[in-house]
Amino acid sequence: MIANISPSGFNYNETVTTLRYAARANAITNIPKINEDPKDALLKQYEEEIKRLREQVGGGAPSAYINDNQNDEIFKQLENEKNKINEEKQLMEKNLREKDEMLQNHNQEREKLMQKLKEMEKEIEKKLVVTKTITYHNITYIYLDK
Repeated sequence: MIANISPSGFNYNETVTTLRYAARANAITNIPKINEDPKDALLKQYEEEIKRLREQVGGGAPSAYINDNQNDEIFKQLENEKNKINEEKQLMEKNLREKDEMLQNHNQEREKLMQKLKEMEKEIEKKLVVTKTITYHNITYIYLDK
């Protein structure tokens, strides 16, 4: 920042104000931050963690060969994960079917009630016949004949 001041005494107040402003502006510190997609950041974090774990296990280079015990263990873990996922899927499908049945039952009940309401409205219309209406001081009086 460039602060422009005057050496004359005539502009003393303005010079002091300018110097105070420059001092405050100089005290401002910015911390730059890279705009990064959260998914990319998470992926980068996982890659760093994988790299760190590989270094702990085998000196940093991924092993091209896996012995049979490790292969069997990995296969068992994958099978267990697959079974868990299938169980969760079946449970979700069961819950979905139950909710769907409840929705269908609710819609059927609603339809029955709507039909019953329409029937009741028709009965009321048959029983009531408006014979005359009178409006007096913004109040409407309706005379009904049974």
